[in-house]
Amino acid sequence: MAITAGIAVPAGSDSGTKRQFTIPVTVTDLRVTGNGWTATSSITAFVGTSTGVVLPTENVYSSTTSKCSHAVQKVTVSTVPVVIHESTGPCTASWTVHLDVHIPDTGLITDTYTAVLTHDIAITGLGA
Repeated sequence: MAITAGIAVPAGSDSGTKRQFTIPVTVTDLRVTGNGWTATSSITAFVGTSTGVVLPTENVYSSTTSKCSHAVQKVTVSTVPVVIHESTGPCTASWTVHLDVHIPDTGLITDTYTAVLTHDIAITGLGA
């Protein structure tokens, strides 16, 4: 089993306090029989490359249900992993993540801010 994710691409309409991104994700499960799987996601803080400033942000993750897995509707992702997709049996699934990054209204310093969005997969009943 493997989970792969592409590069975040700016998408949708942005406002002064929100930036939208899309990310393609695929779970490759070539097992013929067995339990399903659960995909989780977490994100690190956004940190300024030059200043080291940490942005207080709220990141909302949503995706569509695939042909063989069920998407959890909008969830807030942070450093604590949250369930984002589940299947009831072996299957290979692809979906597009819609990530809304809410930017603070005040205290923002000009810099390049980066964060890492992590996806993990676990076979149901076996753990990570």
